[in-house]
Amino acid sequence: MKSRKITCIVCPIGCEIDVDYNPDEEEILNMEGNTCPKGKNYVKKEIFYPERVLTSSVRVIGGELPLVSIRTDKAIPKEKILPMMELIRDQVVEAPVEIYDIIVSNPLNLECCIIATKNVN
Repeated sequence: MKSRKITCIVCPIGCEIDVDYNPDEEEILNMEGNTCPKGKNYVKKEIFYPERVLTSSVRVIGGELPLVSIRTDKAIPKEKILPMMELIRDQVVEAPVEIYDIIVSNPLNLECCIIATKNVN
């Protein structure tokens, strides 16, 4: 059995949830502190299948700025962040870049895209 304290981010309340769980069985054993049922789903996902939206920047050739800010268009598994950053490090785009341009499609076969979040002329 393991224990953690997790701050729920599903709604503005930000419940501090104490959770006991069995990592081998992916089972929540006890949970206290959530004020709504959404907290239980959030905690289970955060413990067993954590995901994050990755933000970074990519080099731009011939632009008014040397970099363009980027992000994944959906959350990716947390364990894929470092491999994704290695992939992003090697990316270079040519100006102009428009917001929402796809920089990399389906990186690491994750069924997401890396998109620009800024215009660079």
